[in-house]
Amino acid sequence: MQESKDDKKRKYSDRAFGVLGILFLIGFIAACLCRPLDYKGFHIDQCQKMEDTFTVSWGDQETKTILPGMIDNPDRENIYLTTVLHKEILGKGDSILFRSRQSRAKVYLDGDLIFDSGEAFTKPFPMGYGSFWKSLHLGENYDGKTLTIELQPGYDLAAVSGYLPGVYFGTQASFISMILERAVWSLIPSLILILIGIYDMVHGLFAIHRKKAGQMLFLGLFAADTGLWMFIECHVLELFMNNLVLGIYLSYLTYGLMPVLLVRFLLSYEEFSDKIYLKVLYLLGIVLNLVQLVFAATGICSQFESQWTNRVYLSLTVLGLLAALFSIHKIEKAQKRKTLYSGVLILVVSTILELGYFVFVNKENSGNILRFGLCLFIFKVGIDVVREGKRLRREDFEKEILQTMAYTDGMTHLGNRFAYEQEKTRLEKQEHTPVIILVADMNGLKHANDNFGHAYGDQIICKTAELLEESFRDVGKCYRIGGDEFCVLAENVSRPVFEECRKTMRENVMKISNDIKVYSVASGVAEGESGKIDDIFREADNLMYDCKKAMKAGRS
Repeated sequence: MQESKDDKKRKYSDRAFGVLGILFLIGFIAACLCRPLDYKGFHIDQCQKMEDTFTVSWGDQETKTILPGMIDNPDRENIYLTTVLHKEILGKGDSILFRSRQSRAKVYLDGDLIFDSGEAFTKPFPMGYGSFWKSLHLGENYDGKTLTIELQPGYDLAAVSGYLPGVYFGTQASFISMILERAVWSLIPSLILILIGIYDMVHGLFAIHRKKAGQMLFLGLFAADTGLWMFIECHVLELFMNNLVLGIYLSYLTYGLMPVLLVRFLLSYEEFSDKIYLKVLYLLGIVLNLVQLVFAATGICSQFESQWTNRVYLSLTVLGLLAALFSIHKIEKAQKRKTLYSGVLILVVSTILELGYFVFVNKENSGNILRFGLCLFIFKVGIDVVREGKRLRREDFEKEILQTMAYTDGMTHLGNRFAYEQEKTRLEKQEHTPVIILVADMNGLKHANDNFGHAYGDQIICKTAELLEESFRDVGKCYRIGGDEFCVLAENVSRPVFEECRKTMRENVMKISNDIKVYSVASGVAEGESGKIDDIFREADNLMYDCKKAMKAGRS
């Protein structure tokens, strides 16, 4: 089967997109390998990880280690990280930075409490301590003093109760620089996804084709939600916001809604909309998020403790997507939506790899694989939805033009005979609607054609159509049903109002007849119920011919 022009354009644009992606990847790798390592636009002293050997004690146990690390602390004993500060080793700086994980943190200098992160967040509902960067100014007189960091784990999960954070030394500016530098490769795509999400939602609500509006709207919500989650997980937001509780809640909310919005987006496609398991999965996701919120509000368990349910739901979502792909891969429509299905497949694979990395490799630095898969999915599918929406909008525009041509007289731009028949059929179904019909016929057209040419005659026809439209536009619809024959069809209009419009028409005709010899318009009017439109038209037509004869007799 021969490829259509749209298919060819799609094929070439997909190839161009693939080549561009490969070139971007090669350029990124080259930039990382070849960039100058000793130049920065702004000179900011770098902070350094404190490589001191910390004494770590909890309960009746003690060990020495270099942070970060993990210990076995199932009883949630308070953890104490202790070291002696030496100015000649630490160099420039006056502050320390560390990141606690769902734990209360206290800092002592020679036994004096100089920092306390405070109690767990309990408003608007219990959410724990959160996981934040904590920066503490030590001042200048720290040399030789003992630094002690006390951690009070909020949960008995190993990732919390046994977590030992890395500790950095430097200035406040160097800490901000380090955090931004570490987050930049997640920060940029997260902001791009938020902008794409806003763009998609606006297009879905106002600009895109109506058949693609739902897809665009839910893809935009998914993109914006994913971008916001990635932005929060960059840990940059906490540097600039005072309401840390809001950051915690947004992190839980956006992560929980991602698979729900993804499933809802897929349900907006015709081939997925009848999949019962996807509908059940979607409703289950909504219920799960509501239950987590209720449990947190009532103090049964915090959202942090219920995060395992989100991972279970994410696994179910992956299984649902796989089942959906296998169930429709042989459908003919699947050949037209390769971008969607390849994007879903990439998302499924990246999610499986991410879950495997989280469970078996590293729970602390997980998320990068899933972020990459999410970005690639949104970019690929978003481009395809926009392109498909533009194609449908163009087809609708072409259909609208063809439909207008089918129902409109090309010369006068009034409705044609076919449009009149359509309107007549509509009114006949109503049966008892009051209807008035005027039939009008030009006099003098042959004289104008013979003496001044057909172009001049066409101008007179157009002028007649114009004056009819001006006279009756407020009461009825005007049609050109023959060469020099016109019709006005009005419903639910009183006869006196209609006759007033007819009087206006006659006055306008008189003005034209002063410039055009033998020009006049004969007309006949009849009324009745819409169930007998043919009879009404016949009566109006007969009256028009009577008027025409009377006009000829008057001239003779």
